[in-house]
Amino acid sequence: MKIAITSQNQRTVSGHAGKTTRFAVFEVEDKKIINRSLLELEVSNVLHEHFHGNPAPEYVHPVLEMDVVITGSMGPGFPIKMRANGIEAIMTDEKDIDLAISKFLDGTLIRLQPEGGCHH
Repeated sequence: MKIAITSQNQRTVSGHAGKTTRFAVFEVEDKKIINRSLLELEVSNVLHEHFHGNPAPEYVHPVLEMDVVITGSMGPGFPIKMRANGIEAIMTDEKDIDLAISKFLDGTLIRLQPEGGCHH
């Protein structure tokens, strides 16, 4: 399982999943982290631009290769778009990425409802 957590500084969970340029990526097997890496996107390649732009049909956005995306904030359309790609989107108020991944893995991560509409 691959889990991406929005994190601009690699320590805290960032907000606005669609405009985040950095993700902490955790590869997990049997509820144990086997690898942690950084996924860094160009501003022109954030998810907001990907979904509202016109990407080449053969292009697979790197976040769309994840199984789960955890973020501090997201609009109401984000989880719908993620679900359409087979990805679970979770919004949380947990700020520490290490605690967020730990709580997700043990089933105690508090899941919040998405925020209002998208502001272009």
